[in-house]
Amino acid sequence: MHPFFALGPVRLPAYGVLAALGAALGLALFLGRTARGERRRALWTALLALLGALLGAKALYLLTAPPGLALREQLLAGAAFYGGLAGGARFGAWAARALRLPALPLLDRAAPALALGHGVGRVGCFLAGCCYGRPAEPPWGIVLAEALGAPRDVPLFPAQLLEAGCNLLLCALLLLYARRRRAPGQVFGLYLLLYAAERFALEFLRGDGVRGFAAGLSTSQWGAIGGALLGLALLLRVLRLELRLCGASLSVRLGALEFCAALRRDAAGRLALQKTLCGYALPEGKRGGGALARALLRELPRILRVETLEMRLRLGVAGDASATARLCGALFALGAAARALLPAQSAEAAVRLIVEPDWKRDCFFARGHCILWLDLGQCTCISARLLCETGKGAFRKWRTRLKRSCAPPWKT
Repeated sequence: MHPFFALGPVRLPAYGVLAALGAALGLALFLGRTARGERRRALWTALLALLGALLGAKALYLLTAPPGLALREQLLAGAAFYGGLAGGARFGAWAARALRLPALPLLDRAAPALALGHGVGRVGCFLAGCCYGRPAEPPWGIVLAEALGAPRDVPLFPAQLLEAGCNLLLCALLLLYARRRRAPGQVFGLYLLLYAAERFALEFLRGDGVRGFAAGLSTSQWGAIGGALLGLALLLRVLRLELRLCGASLSVRLGALEFCAALRRDAAGRLALQKTLCGYALPEGKRGGGALARALLRELPRILRVETLEMRLRLGVAGDASATARLCGALFALGAAARALLPAQSAEAAVRLIVEPDWKRDCFFARGHCILWLDLGQCTCISARLLCETGKGAFRKWRTRLKRSCAPPWKT
C-alpha cells in the first residue's frame, strides 16, 4: 500500500493517478464501442458527463457528511458514487440532447466503461487507505501502515479490492450481455441492478463512518435501492416477442412462455382453431376482445418496434398468370404498408419480404419469422388513459340515468 507515487522529486497521489487512469480506460472503451461518425459528439458528451459526475459526487458527499468535519476536509476529500452517477447522467443527457444523440444507447455503451473505470479507481482507494473495511483477523485483514484515512495499527478487510474485482467482473458480464442486440436502456439497466446488489452487500463490510446513515442504512445503500428500482424499470421497459408463422400455425414466444394457434381439421372434417400455451391445450373461450383490447390494437404502431422481420409468401392461380401476378403485387404492397406501419427498433433492423409466384397450381403458403419489442411503458400509459376514458364514459352514463330516475314525472 503506497499513498503516493514518487516520480523523481515529485510525489503524485496514488488515488488521483488511479482515478485518472480509470477515467481514461473507461473513456477509451466507450469511444471504441461508438460508431466513427458519432465519436466526436460522444467525446464531448462523455467529458460533460464526467464534469457532472465530479460535481454530483461532491454535492452528495457534502449533504450526507457527518457533522464535525472541517470544511477544508470536506471539500478536498470524499465523494459519493451515486451522486456522481446521478450528476453524470443528468449532464450527459443534456449534452446528448444538445448534440442530437440518443441518450439510452449512449448509456448502454457507457455501462461497461463505468464498471471498468470504477474498478480501477477502487484500487486507488486501497492504496490511499480510504473506503476501508471492517476490522478483521488475518488472513482476511490487512494492516494499512501508510494509510491516509484508515487506522494504521488494525487489520482491516480490503473492501476496496473486493469491490474492484466485482466491478471488473461486472464489466466483462456487460460486454458479453451487449454482444446480442438489446433494447435501448437494457444494458445500462442491468448495470444498475447488478451494481446495486453488489454495493448493498459490500456496504456491510465497510468500516469507515463518514458515509452518512439514515434509518440504519448508509447513503450508498439507499442509492442502491433506488438504482435497483431504476434498473428493473429499464430492463422491463420493453419485452422481446418472437413470432413464427408456418402455413396455418402461428407461435408467439415471450421468454419461456410460448403460445401456439393452428387451424386443424377435427374428426368431422371441419376447420377448428387449436390453441396451446406451453404445450397445454387451452379451452375454447369467448371470441373477440373487449374495448380495451381493441383500443390497444389500434395503438400497436406506438407500442411495437420491429427488430427482425422476414416473410416468405408463395401463391398462385393455376392457368391464370395475370391473376397470379396481380395477387403477388397486391401482397407485396400490403407487406410494404405493414412494414412502414410498425417502426423499426433501430436503423440496423433486418426487414425482408419475399413473394414467390407459383404458375402451375392453386396455392397459398406463408412462412415468417418476426422479433418485436413491446414497449411496456407506452402500453401502460395507453392502458391507463383508455381506462380513464372508459371510467369517465361510464360515470356520465350513470349520472344521466340517475338524473332521469330522480326527475319529476312531468319532466320524463
